[in-house]
Amino acid sequence: LVPIVILISALFALCWLPLLILINVIPEFYPNINSWRYILYLWWFAHGLAMLHSIVNPVIYFIRNAGYILL
Repeated sequence: LVPIVILISALFALCWLPLLILINVIPEFYPNINSWRYILYLWWFAHGLAMLHSIVNPVIYFIRNAGYILL
């Protein structure tokens, strides 16, 4: 159980951290972030990675636990 919790937590951080950094941290250091040429592509990538997390959890549970039953 502990390895699955660590894996899920690490994947949560990996999926959500880019979007959270892009929204909360980068504007503090670069106030003119809206004028960046590729900021929209970067935002879509970070947002897509965050939304990918909803797919990752069931896949990890299915792979790591053969007895996992989807309701």
